[in-house]
Amino acid sequence: NKKENIIFMVATGIHRSNSREEIKGMFGENIFSAYKFINHDCDDPHLKDLGKLKSGNKLWVDSIVSDIDFIITTGVIVPHYFAGFSGGRKSILPGICGRKTIEDNHSQMVHPDARSGNLKDNPVHREMQEAAEKVVVDFNINVVTDEHSEIIEIVAGELLASWQQGVEICKQIYICPIGKKADVVIASAGGYPKDINVYQAQKALNNAYQAIKSGGTIILLAECLEGYGEPTFENWIEEANSPDDIIERLNKKFVLGGHKAYAIAKLTKEVEV
Repeated sequence: NKKENIIFMVATGIHRSNSREEIKGMFGENIFSAYKFINHDCDDPHLKDLGKLKSGNKLWVDSIVSDIDFIITTGVIVPHYFAGFSGGRKSILPGICGRKTIEDNHSQMVHPDARSGNLKDNPVHREMQEAAEKVVVDFNINVVTDEHSEIIEIVAGELLASWQQGVEICKQIYICPIGKKADVVIASAGGYPKDINVYQAQKALNNAYQAIKSGGTIILLAECLEGYGEPTFENWIEEANSPDDIIERLNKKFVLGGHKAYAIAKLTKEVEV
């Protein structure tokens, strides 16, 4: 049975595993029952060591993926608050990497060029691309969606080329010049699942920040059914007495989950949320 030779891996990065019902909802009963589905685990003790990246960071990847003959990546291309854009190489790093590899990569988010919509001299993006090249992705399928998650365009082919094609389309949809910055910005995370928790909804704050004057006010509309959505993130927010506490804490030691608290803390030093 050729279907037994195909594995669908959910590239969770550091996020929680998808439940059977969530996977079934994405793929439908027929595909779900016919194929094997696996959630990546960034803390799996059997991760494969693929050596060092140019930064000196070690590249640990899911052991199953390292033994696969043909790898197809899928994903959605939208602006990302420090990787520039999602999709493409993000299916590998952070998607199927070990926690330490992801942590080392994301620690570079403090670099001034690691920002939404920017790839030039972006160290986070550059290392993600290098990781994808080391893993050797055979084919990539990405979609560009609108604010309602409706597919606008599908790009496919060699990973970098197809993804870059999608990025250019994404720029036309999501990036626009602003005549002047506003005193008040009302922002939405875009509904479920983009506002399933504060951890995810934070991305909308980052985008709204690009349009707000220093000292202005951002009003964020987000349901956040799962609350904070990540325990480390929640602890950092709850334990801090001020934004400076969080910023100093991350500057001393980068911790995943804490990086989201850092992104919010930096923003709230300049604007009211």
